[in-house]
Amino acid sequence: MPYIDAKEVKRKAEGKWADIVSALAPALRPAIDKIGKHVKCPHHDGKTPNNFRLYKNFPDTGGGYCNTCGGFPDGFALMVWSTGQPFPDVLAQVDDYLGGGSVKAAPARPAPAPAPKVDPAVEDARKRNSLRSVYKGSFPLSEPQAEPVRRYLASRGFKLFPEMLRCHPALHWRSEEGEILGPFPAMIAVVVDHKEMGVTIHRTYLTYDGTKAPVAEVKKLMSRPSDTSVQGAAIRLFPQQPVIGVCEGIETAIAVTEATGIPCWPLVSAQFMASFVPPQGVERVIVFADKNRPTKQHPEGHGQEAARKLVENLWTLGLKASLAIPPSPIPDDAKDVDWCDEYLRHGAEPFKPILLLAA
Repeated sequence: MPYIDAKEVKRKAEGKWADIVSALAPALRPAIDKIGKHVKCPHHDGKTPNNFRLYKNFPDTGGGYCNTCGGFPDGFALMVWSTGQPFPDVLAQVDDYLGGGSVKAAPARPAPAPAPKVDPAVEDARKRNSLRSVYKGSFPLSEPQAEPVRRYLASRGFKLFPEMLRCHPALHWRSEEGEILGPFPAMIAVVVDHKEMGVTIHRTYLTYDGTKAPVAEVKKLMSRPSDTSVQGAAIRLFPQQPVIGVCEGIETAIAVTEATGIPCWPLVSAQFMASFVPPQGVERVIVFADKNRPTKQHPEGHGQEAARKLVENLWTLGLKASLAIPPSPIPDDAKDVDWCDEYLRHGAEPFKPILLLAA
């Protein structure tokens, strides 16, 4: 694709965004007919109240705002969100609509400078300070500042709000490539190793309305110091008892505990599940697996394979362990089904056979 001068296209589009967006993103036409007024967001299939509007200066800027998805400062960002197309494609379409002529020679890029050497001790200290800062800037779920997390959990159908969860009112989201979005409120939880030492912080990025933030990865772990490991660690959502449950995600752990009364700890993901090491005092572990579709790499599904491996490891350690797999089939439009799905669809009924294992 030839290099197109985005600044030049944006200059030419000023004052013409209503015509451009109407032609290239027709789903937004109802909003264009009522610039500045709220209409139903086209991304939510009309199931939400009127929560989308175009800015009053939309003809000049092309910007708009969804109460759930966030703000879009210009027409390019708005069309990327509306059409699902990457920015280069949107830029080319807008340029073509305006008659073209914005193609220029690609600017010369200087050779990247070599990355500066970083003292590992200094980097570890920076990571620890960052972890402390995020935790200190967060609030218990009982505080008014934690309303986004309470709304999120309530929207999932939960009544149990674990004290170990907290809310940070404003965290930026950063991609691996360095793109920065936000800030967003975030549900945070400390990941603890088998020695009861904090390892890192798990973040779930949200909107202020309590929905998932419009970012590529809603759930992310913070960078951790080099002398720590997530292998064998857990998010200890509930106080330890002789019988505990473990699973992959936070929401699944809450569902299991609501349904059974057994404290359930998320192990972050299937990647880390098999290495979990229970603390002293745990006598039995029930592993609540995710049921994933088979792949070439994981013929039995990643979640089930990791859960079975954990059960085997726990028996080797001299602990009683058992595996619980969701009874429901994977829906045609989904890649997996977990115990959170079971609870929200069928209540506590599917868990009754499992309670016999805890007796």
